[in-house]
Amino acid sequence: MKKKVNVNNWQSWLKIGLVAISAVVFALFWLVGYDMPYEEDADFNAPLLTDVLIGYVYLLTAAAVGVAVFSAIHGIRTRSRQGGVENGVPTARINTITWIITVLLLAGSFACATTEPIKVNGKLYSETIWLRLSDMFIVTSGVMILLAVIAVAFGMSGYSRRLK
Repeated sequence: MKKKVNVNNWQSWLKIGLVAISAVVFALFWLVGYDMPYEEDADFNAPLLTDVLIGYVYLLTAAAVGVAVFSAIHGIRTRSRQGGVENGVPTARINTITWIITVLLLAGSFACATTEPIKVNGKLYSETIWLRLSDMFIVTSGVMILLAVIAVAFGMSGYSRRLK
């Protein structure tokens, strides 16, 4: 007889594990060798565990991208069977609009991004592609957070229910 897997149980343990590992990595970063001076300029710090922290962030980023790709593929495969409407909510239309807005925001903020050099650690940084990309992500994140706040406020107001 097959034992049923409780999805909520392992997801909870996964979240607890990720938070615990993150806490340990960040605590070690701050507490072990953080005050080591940088060899070329003693005014700057060169923490001992910087490579560990960067590697951990890369690992989490790769895992997040992998889960997002899997989720997108899984959503596309299962959505075609459901017709795009769940409990009277047009999920397919909401999903499509969200993707379109995200792509348009990314493209628009990349096109409008500044390429003016900035000072980083006392030196001018003028790599135009990286300046544009960083500006694109900052602007897109800010706009999407603002849109999320507006959507939550609209949903909580009850105005959408009064329109029907």
